[in-house]
Amino acid sequence: MSESQSEIPLYLFTYNVNKRAQSPESLGSKLIASLPKQPPKLLVFGFEELCSVYESFFPVSSLQHLGSLETIVLEALSKQYSEKSLQIETIAKFTHGALGLFVVGINGENGKEFATRNHLFGRSSCGFLYSSLKGGCAIRLQFKYSTAEEWTEFTFADFHLTPKQGKGYLFQRDEDFKYLTRSIEFHGEGAYAEGGTDTNPASSSITAPYDPNPTELADYQGLFKPDSHVIIMGDLNYRTVVNPFTIYEETPSQVKLQLVDAGEQPGVSSSADDPDKAFYHPSIDELALSLANKNGWLRKLKLKEPKIAFRPTYKFKIGKLDAGNQIYNVDSSHNPSWCDRILFLNTYGGRGVVKVNRYHKIGGLVESDHQPVFLDVVVPFTAPQPIISQDGFLTLLQKVELDPEFAATDVTPLVEKFQMKIEGRYQYVKYGTVLSDAILAYLFFFLEYKVGWLALVLFALLLVCKAIGL
Repeated sequence: MSESQSEIPLYLFTYNVNKRAQSPESLGSKLIASLPKQPPKLLVFGFEELCSVYESFFPVSSLQHLGSLETIVLEALSKQYSEKSLQIETIAKFTHGALGLFVVGINGENGKEFATRNHLFGRSSCGFLYSSLKGGCAIRLQFKYSTAEEWTEFTFADFHLTPKQGKGYLFQRDEDFKYLTRSIEFHGEGAYAEGGTDTNPASSSITAPYDPNPTELADYQGLFKPDSHVIIMGDLNYRTVVNPFTIYEETPSQVKLQLVDAGEQPGVSSSADDPDKAFYHPSIDELALSLANKNGWLRKLKLKEPKIAFRPTYKFKIGKLDAGNQIYNVDSSHNPSWCDRILFLNTYGGRGVVKVNRYHKIGGLVESDHQPVFLDVVVPFTAPQPIISQDGFLTLLQKVELDPEFAATDVTPLVEKFQMKIEGRYQYVKYGTVLSDAILAYLFFFLEYKVGWLALVLFALLLVCKAIGL
């Protein structure tokens, strides 16, 4: 394998569209500004809240909404790389509830620079009563350069986790993450769509509900399949424990000025490229705290995120601009937060180094209260060391020499600086979640034995517990 084929350039993009149609002109132009000059081989686009709750129960409807966004993306890619006579096409596409994910390939002029095969799809739900209001969808495929013998495998997942900030929601997000990483298993195209028996389809579209009789392509492997690149992105909904602007600003007037998200255009020199002006600090970020918690599930997954050097991606006032810039919608229940994230399994060690060209967000899209996040990255061809054994158990890896830029950060001193105790926080919120789960269990018990009035009382109590975070 040649040196140029020892790595694979990727572009990853995630956006919560807030159930709203997106302007082709606005989203398309801003997407073009974020794309690298040299075309990546694979581009993965994940969308959350594609459609209304009602429409999310109908796969054909959610697929139509994803198709509209796919059209915008493909037109933007064609404009960006029009002079290179490349073959740009959707390789695989999947929806689950209001979640959508598709993979685009940019091949050489003759379409033979690389090939993909064995497109598999997985999904799981973690919404209220395990509905698809929240959950994850994933696409797995194999990739190889045409002049090489070896294949490598990618697993791309898009998550949408429990929202809100407060006592119980952090723990529930961690539980959502744990549940999705353990419950998603992959089936062939025929398991989720009509037809599609080809082992190397040019395009895979999901048009029908789940079929309990999967095709022979199913591998029944979880998200962290051994010898597979794993990338997880989406609206993970992790919040900040305090308003990040209040930490770095001394007076209320200065804080007010920072509520305008100025200069957040990718490709333009701005405060977004200056970490000191991005207001990010791992000690106030719930996801960083969960990744650093030695007793937590997320730490065991060996996931890493490039350094954040941009301002929070949530929550913005919809349809409102201040001198062309979006305005944060801040109140007691919504701290500005980095909800939209991209993580990858980073146990490459001696197998290669991940090269991050740019990790950023796109501002100025007023159709949603979120901002998209993208990652321009080059990964080694060889997959990272597995954290799951062939028997399906978590593996204790020997010490892996990681790129210092992605080495795990010990945030304990930072946490102490802000007088927070990670373990105490987790123990406190876990109690409330167990209470809600117990009520939910008795609710189903009474429903089964047709004790309707008791079920009604418990359902009301459950709603109250959920509302106050218990």
